[in-house]
Amino acid sequence: MKPFVHLHLHSEYSLLDGMARLAGLMDRVEEVGQEAVALTDHGVLYGVIPFYRLAKERGIQPILGMEAYLAPRRHEKTRELYHILILAESNEGYRNLLRLASLSHLESYYYRPRVDLELLSRHREGLLFTTGCQNGEVPQRLLQGDGDAAWETLLRYRDALGKDRLFVEIQNHGLPEEKDLNDRLAELAEQAGLPLLGTNDVHYLRKEDAFVHDGLLALQTGKELAEKERLRFPNDQFYLKSGAEMAAALANYPEALAMTLEVAERCRVELSLGKTALPRAPLPPGKEDSFSYLRELSEAALKEKYPGDGRAQERLFHELEVIAGTGFADYFLIVADIVRFAREKGIAVGPGRGSAASSLVAYLLGITQVDPLRFGLIFERFLNPERVSPPDIDIDLDYERRDEVLQYVRDRYGEDHVAQIITFGTLLGRAAVRDVARVLGWPLSRVDRLARMIPPQGRLSDLLKDPSWQQRLTADPETRKLLELARGLEGMPRHPSVHAAGIVMTKEPLLETVPLSRGSEGGVITQYDMYALGELGLLKMDLLGLRTLTVLEKARENALEEGKDLPPWPGIPLDDEATFRLFSSGETLGLFQMESSGMRQLLRELQPRRFEDLVAAVALFRPGPMENIKVFLEAKRKGKMQVLHPDLEAILELTYGVLVYQEQILQVAQVMAGFSLAQADLLRRAVGKKDRKALESMEEAFYEGCRQKGHSPSLARDLFRLILRFADYGFNRAHAVSYALLSYWTGYLKAHVPRAFMAALLTTVADQAAKVQFYVGECRRMGIPVLPPDLQKGKPDFSVEGEGIRFGWTAIRQVGKPMWEKVLQEGPPERVEDLLTRFHLPLPAAQSLIQSGALSYLHPNPLVLLEELEEARLHPGQRGQMTLFAAEKKEPPFPSLGQRLRFEKASLGVYLSGHPLEPLKDLWKKRALPSSRLGELSPGEPVMVGGALVEAARKKSARGQLYWQLEVEDLEGPMEIRFAGEVAPDLLTSGKLIWVEGRLGEREGVPLVWGRRIEEMKAVKGSW
Repeated sequence: MKPFVHLHLHSEYSLLDGMARLAGLMDRVEEVGQEAVALTDHGVLYGVIPFYRLAKERGIQPILGMEAYLAPRRHEKTRELYHILILAESNEGYRNLLRLASLSHLESYYYRPRVDLELLSRHREGLLFTTGCQNGEVPQRLLQGDGDAAWETLLRYRDALGKDRLFVEIQNHGLPEEKDLNDRLAELAEQAGLPLLGTNDVHYLRKEDAFVHDGLLALQTGKELAEKERLRFPNDQFYLKSGAEMAAALANYPEALAMTLEVAERCRVELSLGKTALPRAPLPPGKEDSFSYLRELSEAALKEKYPGDGRAQERLFHELEVIAGTGFADYFLIVADIVRFAREKGIAVGPGRGSAASSLVAYLLGITQVDPLRFGLIFERFLNPERVSPPDIDIDLDYERRDEVLQYVRDRYGEDHVAQIITFGTLLGRAAVRDVARVLGWPLSRVDRLARMIPPQGRLSDLLKDPSWQQRLTADPETRKLLELARGLEGMPRHPSVHAAGIVMTKEPLLETVPLSRGSEGGVITQYDMYALGELGLLKMDLLGLRTLTVLEKARENALEEGKDLPPWPGIPLDDEATFRLFSSGETLGLFQMESSGMRQLLRELQPRRFEDLVAAVALFRPGPMENIKVFLEAKRKGKMQVLHPDLEAILELTYGVLVYQEQILQVAQVMAGFSLAQADLLRRAVGKKDRKALESMEEAFYEGCRQKGHSPSLARDLFRLILRFADYGFNRAHAVSYALLSYWTGYLKAHVPRAFMAALLTTVADQAAKVQFYVGECRRMGIPVLPPDLQKGKPDFSVEGEGIRFGWTAIRQVGKPMWEKVLQEGPPERVEDLLTRFHLPLPAAQSLIQSGALSYLHPNPLVLLEELEEARLHPGQRGQMTLFAAEKKEPPFPSLGQRLRFEKASLGVYLSGHPLEPLKDLWKKRALPSSRLGELSPGEPVMVGGALVEAARKKSARGQLYWQLEVEDLEGPMEIRFAGEVAPDLLTSGKLIWVEGRLGEREGVPLVWGRRIEEMKAVKGSW
């Protein structure tokens, strides 16, 4: 094989342009017998860390780089851009590469992240540069026929970057202009005393991938493949070629091929992966050692919470010993500092999340509110001394005030040390099929039928191996083409976004540590995702905004206004009968983790009477553990299941003899095989990761441990099979306890202060009309009247008023925040004209305000107010002036119930005075499937639904086919209905009651109905 190294390569992280997947890249490099390869994505370093790790694991030398966008002057807003290739020669070069990638995004982004020669020159140490592909400045000058400008440009590059750092890059993809271009480039290189460097502009791995890459480009540009005038590559030569293929392509330039080996030899960056690099925690004056301070705080809290408890003292000693050995004292102190700030500012913090609740130190520091000793939680599930990796403490916060905590972290630890974390949206199976179908120009109805046949989380690669699918696709080559193209794109990163909660904190300044860019809202984010940051050993944590915490705090405020003072959340008794009656009834809409129809059914069957039953419900109602629900219910009914050995009874007592929690697996290995809890956690992880090599060695150790404990080989095998079976299904008990507490607290509120709770719940979803409608319906079921908004009596939030709840102003449609701020400052409108003059509302917003009932204190009849509004619009400033015929004008009659309902629906998104369907409620219940149960069916199943038409719109598919899109609302919520045929115009009136017969469909995970027949709903039996 001819020796060669690819130094110009665009991976999947050159988003929607490159598609050389990193895992497949290493296979391809080995296949062509090359020993090194570079990564040079467009303007970003997104993939550097996984690329580096994968290459090192395969014994391939990774070369780190970037194809940057070069502007004449980076701070000038010009579209004139050229490509320039940058490679890191040393660790100093890698740090300069980080700076260039960051500064191009943070300081000079204009359509693209941009650098200029001045910036490159300033940070050139340890870097190598090339003149780039055809889109480089020197090649462009030559292609434009301006040889003098090309020469001057090359000399400028040489002066700015250094003669020993610059290479003249040549390529041959079989394009007509390349032969002459390469000859001219070679001449310039010789004249300037610069070496030639041969590359291929790699965008995909194999020649046959060109078709999929073309589909990716069409997807990126929003075009169909059949369109002639669209961005496309000129041929299929932009793949990772063998050394022999490159030698043939650049046969006239053997020195350019040999130079790739020299460059590879020079590029020797060594990254430190797997080692922690935590920032130091700020200590009070006089305290110099983080661990000593952590121990001091923990021991002081221990005396307060566990006076004279030897077991707690022993547990604390053990945890501190592990923390000291792993060097994570600063981590605990930093998290404790953040939580302390939040609590001092009255910002609600969750009781715990994930395995962090297993730590006694975290409990003593106030990070969590879950007593790990009371609930039997195992520290090794959180921090394992035999698997040293940074602990993972995520924090739930009041979602309305999360930004205050984030700003505190920036202020406390430095803006240049704290950033949010990037994440990538990816093309999954169904979405890939839909996107590719659009590119291929398929009609919407055909796409939907195909997408429905793909499981929501199904992988297309698995689907194409299925014999039934293979048979179907043999007879349907068009669908085969679509699925194969979609499979090629499945899993590709599609767009960057900001992680919903993740932040990273660095010891050294960010610019020295990770590449940075800006999020869509302008904040600084990392170019490395959370997994790459973890591999670098950086401190990352999730500050999550949790709506339930906001609900809890608002409900407490509402209850206080009702004269009911609730105890602190941790002080709420966990044996409250009214709360458990509520859970057992299954009427748990609005309760944390307990809303879905499946969970409500589980609660009805489970009939929980103790807190541990709720913990089990939280753990079991997950995709994997669900398989154990029937076994668990049967065990609870019997009182206990028979266990394999008496020593297991104490471990499984809380769960009626059934393995439910991961911690129980650890205890089984400890008690039956003598494993340490740390070893047992390694076994759990090996099972979860299906690490065959680790499992084989641990299986032998397990059998030997059982033998030494006096257990028979058959029992040892049965126990190990039990662990293998349940390790996948077992759930983290620490997380289940923490979240069951939140579930219980919301249940306690709904049972004891239902109006305060529901008002808080509605306030937190005021901007989500469907959710408002959903919870107003629950209020109706609970017998709590929801009163219309009122600018005199009401408030911006939903509030308790007497026996009912007053609708919050902020949920009125089209009326923005400035209006409510002015009402609070100056008082409500005193006459209708004020809406247009004093409050400067647009006419639609003023109409919405009147239709909602919020101005009923001015006049009970909204039609009168609407007439006054029209007069004020037509005759501004003429209040009190009567026209000749004004005295003869009659006041309009009070609107009918139907008209009031239409007003409410238009202005509030919900019916308050009733529901158009209520007169036919009994008939609807007999014939229709409620909208809330559509998600229980599988796509393609026949359905009959019915309700009030809210809105009908004529839509056009990507192929230009027309269809009707209907929003229909029944007594349990809204649903989307699509109808490809014609519909009688009289059925498309807003408020019309209709039946729809059809089949269940799905769009982006949300169920919809493809209608076949539509008919008016009447009180008498129809022909259905």
